[in-house]
Amino acid sequence: MAVPSSTTVIVLLLCLPVVTLIVRQQNRNKPKQPPRLSETIPFISNAWQFMTNKRLFITRVREALKTSPIIQCRLGPLNLYHIAGSSNVSAIFRSSFTSDPWILRILEHTAGYAPTDLLKFSEDNSGGATVPRNDTAQQQQKRIWYAMHRMYDEYLVSTHPVASFSTSFQTFFNKQLDTLPVGDWIEEVRILDFLRQNMSTAATRSVLGSRIIDVNPGFIDAFWEYDKVAETLAFGLPTWLNKKGVLARDRLCAMCRKWYEIANQELDWDSVESNQDADWEPVFGLRISRALARWAKSFDFSVESISAVYTLFLFGLHANTIPICTWVMIELIRDPDLFQAIKEEISQADLTDGDDLKSLNYRKLATLPLLNSVYTEILRLHVGVLVTRTSTEPVTIAGYILPKGSIVQAPTEAAHLDETVWGTPTHPASEFWAYRHLKEVETANDAGHVTTKLEFSIAGRTGSFFPYGGGISMCAGRNFAKPEILLAVATLVLRFEIEFVEWLKLDGSPAERPALDDTGYANSVAAPPDRDMKVRWRKVCFDFDSSSSSSPAFTSSVPPCDAIPCYARPCHASSGCPAPETTSSLTDEWQYIQNFNRVIADIEITSATDTDLRSRGRKQVLRPFLMSADNQMDPGDLPVSLPVLTQVEEMVIARDHIQMLLKRVRGHQYYARRRWSYEIRTLKHCEDQFKYGEPIISSSTEDIVELARTSQLKVKVCEGNEPFTAKPTERVETVKTLLRPLDPKDVPIIRCIGLNYKTHSITVNQTNKKHAYNIFRTGHDEDIRIPRIAQEQCDYEGELAIVIGRDAKNVSEADALDFVAGYTAGNDVSARDWQREPGKAGPVPQWCFSKSFDKYAPLGPCLVSTSLLGDADNLSLKTFVNGKMRQEANTSDLCFGVRKLVAFCSQGQTLQRGSLIMTGTPGGVGLFMKPPRFLNNGDEVCVEIGGIGKVCNLMVFE
Repeated sequence: MAVPSSTTVIVLLLCLPVVTLIVRQQNRNKPKQPPRLSETIPFISNAWQFMTNKRLFITRVREALKTSPIIQCRLGPLNLYHIAGSSNVSAIFRSSFTSDPWILRILEHTAGYAPTDLLKFSEDNSGGATVPRNDTAQQQQKRIWYAMHRMYDEYLVSTHPVASFSTSFQTFFNKQLDTLPVGDWIEEVRILDFLRQNMSTAATRSVLGSRIIDVNPGFIDAFWEYDKVAETLAFGLPTWLNKKGVLARDRLCAMCRKWYEIANQELDWDSVESNQDADWEPVFGLRISRALARWAKSFDFSVESISAVYTLFLFGLHANTIPICTWVMIELIRDPDLFQAIKEEISQADLTDGDDLKSLNYRKLATLPLLNSVYTEILRLHVGVLVTRTSTEPVTIAGYILPKGSIVQAPTEAAHLDETVWGTPTHPASEFWAYRHLKEVETANDAGHVTTKLEFSIAGRTGSFFPYGGGISMCAGRNFAKPEILLAVATLVLRFEIEFVEWLKLDGSPAERPALDDTGYANSVAAPPDRDMKVRWRKVCFDFDSSSSSSPAFTSSVPPCDAIPCYARPCHASSGCPAPETTSSLTDEWQYIQNFNRVIADIEITSATDTDLRSRGRKQVLRPFLMSADNQMDPGDLPVSLPVLTQVEEMVIARDHIQMLLKRVRGHQYYARRRWSYEIRTLKHCEDQFKYGEPIISSSTEDIVELARTSQLKVKVCEGNEPFTAKPTERVETVKTLLRPLDPKDVPIIRCIGLNYKTHSITVNQTNKKHAYNIFRTGHDEDIRIPRIAQEQCDYEGELAIVIGRDAKNVSEADALDFVAGYTAGNDVSARDWQREPGKAGPVPQWCFSKSFDKYAPLGPCLVSTSLLGDADNLSLKTFVNGKMRQEANTSDLCFGVRKLVAFCSQGQTLQRGSLIMTGTPGGVGLFMKPPRFLNNGDEVCVEIGGIGKVCNLMVFE
């Protein structure tokens, strides 16, 4: 072996420092990379674990994200980034990310689209927004992504389809329950199995019509077999490696194809579409079902792909709702106090008349705080999804620059179980706590009497709670899922007495432990329980009497309905059940209940401790009341025993009602007046007086403008004539005239933020802003009269408006929302020539004069509280001119969000109460269209913001 010479060694030693410096310099120039998730065998270990033990894989990711807000992970040939933190999660819901590549995988492998139809998606790079992505030259009729999103917005998200689904689902679900006897105990009921069969049957018939189940025996069982393998299909493994999954998919697709071919031939399409009242028909069901067929046929889909369309739609309809509903029922049944509290709360829901039966009013049901808290808590704990987006440009997340095409995943588990966000000293984030999303709100009346009420709120947690995803690809079916779940739960709670028996394994054998999330569904959809709950139940008679303001009548008696006494209200004339006996005993005790209700409603709750509340309840109400001259009863050891009541067997339900009142006090469920969540300004029906009111609506999708136009909008009239301190009362009135939410005298100044959407900034080549452009002006009204001086280049700007609720100066971002009363929608009408043309505006853009003409800046239709919208950082915004969409964006695309704007605008100057901040407009204004398209006399402009509503105005040239 040759020995190197001493000269060679010296040269190598001298070169070594040079080489080291070169390598260091190259590493220094290379962009900093996030830490990487370790794996034993590169390219193989993580991918194998992801496919075979996803639960363990996600646990490792979650632990790694505790030390870094972003990590890298290699799954076979793919390099992915996993992220945590609300701001990082919110970033991937912006327009610089897309979910299209991952949706394509699902369409191909999970649904089974034909290759020729998949090509139509892959060839369309324009995205789903109104404005094509990156100025893509794509003909409108070939924009398949955009057409799909528009269809979902129209038939799944808006108010009318949700109301139609709520009605039809109740009809079919109640028909399923009507087959069960009244009064007889059924000893063996498995909750998960019952809901999988009956709830999915009702929802399927509701959405797709009755025929699909009738022509396909075993259809529901075939769906749940497909549900087990849907995620593994998305891996795209060869058929020989996933034969069971492919067979299950093809079986369900074949059933959908059989139904579609029959239905498509039977349905008179022209007749149905000409009949605007055809919300539901037996062949295709709801309008969304017919819309899916029209959309698929408009792009010339094969029958194979059309059957795949319905297969995937059914997966979206059932895969989350049934597991979530099951978990809600499990938590209620294993906590009898909570079950009773929910039952008491649900009984407040109004009842509405259907075609042939009376049903629960979902609009009211969706406003109940405890029910919504339980629903949200179940979503937080049991929905596990890897929200996946691909960057369409270089992006910066957590200080790291990610190249274009980077795949970024946000595991909901990392956000939903974050102790710093959700945990409390007594209730860690990992456990179910029904009251986690409720807060106590104190209000004082004119006499200074303070009352406390619970309100539902998850304000400020948008980036920490995203069970339905976010951005333009946010789950469109979420507005069907919630009513289905809440209506199913409410119906079961009201119609059944339920007792827990034991836990069972899914094969029916006894289980040694309670249910946990089924690991086979880890981070794919809502995880069903891996154990079933065996219960015994009996259906009870209850009276749907919508003419009464009281609760529905319930009874625990065993005889048939016509023999059951109903004791829930004093008037029984219309109930179909006989009144209670008119003996002195029953009459006195009924009066006792009525008196007790009135007295306990006067309790002042000033402490937040259970012990103190219980003590105050006994000292102030129970003992003095029961020992009074009018109620000679010994309270004993309340609320455990009520000896006088228990002597009367027929009054058991009344005793339970009183005990429920006690639990409401102990459990912080005292209901009193509160500050508004939605507020409108209206004209009193009988007198020409202005007043404020809180609309009685079911959800943010309700169109209050349309309800007011048709005289169907009811409000809880507010005390006071000042919008920021008005308090809702229990007095209900129908709106005569819907006015702008703020009067000019209530608005000292309007500040407008320019170029605050990334898409708009890119359009005008101004993307490197460190602070917001600030513009000052005043004034707004309903009709927009355009003066002659401003008619040449009249333009629109749809914007989210922030309403300041109290004086703010030098506010920090952390405290900013404390100074925001709420949000509304606005149109920042502008005269472009007076803003930009040098001959009129001078060398510098002249913002104020061009936007400050009389009647400019219309607002409406209501104010929405921060308790509902939080940071307002994930709201859809659309602007229509004469019914045609011009702008479409999401507030997640704002350069400067609400907190930053309030903090910045308050530095060194006071934002007075009532001040407005117009947060800026997205791309799509008439000025930058090619050629520019300005407004003309008689044009109608509508600005619609999700969760708020729409404000529409005619442009009237003077």
